[in-house]
Amino acid sequence: MEIEDLHTDVHVHVHNRKGASKRRVRLLEEKVMGIVENLTALQTTVAEFNEDIAAKVAALEAAQGEFTVEGQAAFDALKAAVESGVVAVGDADGDGTPAAPVE
Repeated sequence: MEIEDLHTDVHVHVHNRKGASKRRVRLLEEKVMGIVENLTALQTTVAEFNEDIAAKVAALEAAQGEFTVEGQAAFDALKAAVESGVVAVGDADGDGTPAAPVE
């Protein structure tokens, strides 16, 4: 379910209930809107974090020829950790299951 759909679904459900007071409906809608706002903010933060990590890995890949042996080992470990995190999270956003890391 998309975050944007959450408020609509709750709104329809609550308004279709018999005997729900206007005050109770308003309080529930306010609570749901707060949850939606928090989830949207978290979604934005995670997306920005992922973009930052991808940019840093790309910058490291570009400088890969300049690494010492230890630097290359650290880069390889970092890249493997990022790739395993992507695989562990899976297809949470529905854009296609990420490929398994190539070793």
